[in-house]
Amino acid sequence: MLPRIRITRLSPTRTAARNVHTRSSLPPFTRSSLDAIKSVLVQPPPWSPTKLPDHTVGFSRGKVATEAAVLIPLLNVEGKPHVLMEVRSSTLRTHAGEVSFPGGRMDPTDDSLVHTALRETQEELALASGLVEVLGALDSPEYSLGNRSRVWPIVGFVHSSSDQSQSPGSSSTTLPSFRLDKLLASPDEVAAILPLPLSALLDPSRRRVHHFRIDARRPYYTTRVGDLIARPPDLSAEDCRTLDKLEVWGLSGWFLNRLAWTVGWLDRPPAGPEYED
Repeated sequence: MLPRIRITRLSPTRTAARNVHTRSSLPPFTRSSLDAIKSVLVQPPPWSPTKLPDHTVGFSRGKVATEAAVLIPLLNVEGKPHVLMEVRSSTLRTHAGEVSFPGGRMDPTDDSLVHTALRETQEELALASGLVEVLGALDSPEYSLGNRSRVWPIVGFVHSSSDQSQSPGSSSTTLPSFRLDKLLASPDEVAAILPLPLSALLDPSRRRVHHFRIDARRPYYTTRVGDLIARPPDLSAEDCRTLDKLEVWGLSGWFLNRLAWTVGWLDRPPAGPEYED
């Protein structure tokens, strides 16, 4: 079985995209666009194991949610802005075959949730933590009902080298592109790597309105992305049809939409048909 997918989008300034749905492309990331993103995120991410707020959701039999973090990795690929996602392995116990961000549960040895997000990303995609410039975080977590965890979204930019991640550089120059062949998916956790071009997020033909957690007050866009995944030449017709239906949705889609709204790249969608997660 092949996995399902879901996503959200980005643009380099806070105010430039009030009508982003009418665009067909976004400019690549620059130092100034990263600074603009930083300015509207939580700075710095304040969550260490001893400084976390009380839980607001309980689970059956008195179980307490575990803490988890995901990385929302922004990057330039061949001079164009992308967000890096992955298709989860079909053998995983929860959310098998879905599109997600790299991340996972906090280990006792993690000194912060930022550490958790970077460690999990390195384990899943072989992406060195030194290449990631942490830009901040969204202002609140969400609960993953399947994993019974509270998930904290960390936003970062993937540089082409560790030198670039430390260097301020010119504010208006396009930041160097990351080579995707540097990534290596963990076969136990990741079925495929999905470098999602932000232009796909602007395509109305790919989008439809869902309600997060069946809540009409929280509409967001899902995005069809199956055709953006590299397909083996011997893939069966049935598997091709499965891929064609893949969308970025659910918690990953919600986080991406929230980032887009926060930065100002995307307007919130109007309440739409009752598509439910």
